[in-house]
Amino acid sequence: MIYWITEDDVRNNLPVEYSLLSGNILPAIQQAQQINARDLCGDRLYDAINDKITNGTIGDSGNVNYKKLLDEYLRQVVIYFTGVYLLTNSLAKLQNRGIQVENSEFSSGGDLAVYRELKREFRETADYY
Repeated sequence: MIYWITEDDVRNNLPVEYSLLSGNILPAIQQAQQINARDLCGDRLYDAINDKITNGTIGDSGNVNYKKLLDEYLRQVVIYFTGVYLLTNSLAKLQNRGIQVENSEFSSGGDLAVYRELKREFRETADYY
């Protein structure tokens, strides 16, 4: 898969700690990009951008509009929809015993109202772009 954003983009733009593992972030990036960015762009534009990234031609002078669209709008959409998916994915984990809420002696579970507010805020920000 071609990623339009990096884990550092997520960490630098969202309230995500650097200790959060890639295994938690990458699935959310994939969901945001493949579901929301593809829906926003349509298949043809989505595939054209990916082809230009793969071929290394996204920065060519003939692709200025593609690069601007990607850098100024689509990457922001992917970042904030990644936040939406991260919230859901980090709330609980599927384990052998079923759905488990992750807790440790140094943390407590987040209030559901805070979770809903953060998710709403990320969704509104993503929808803006």
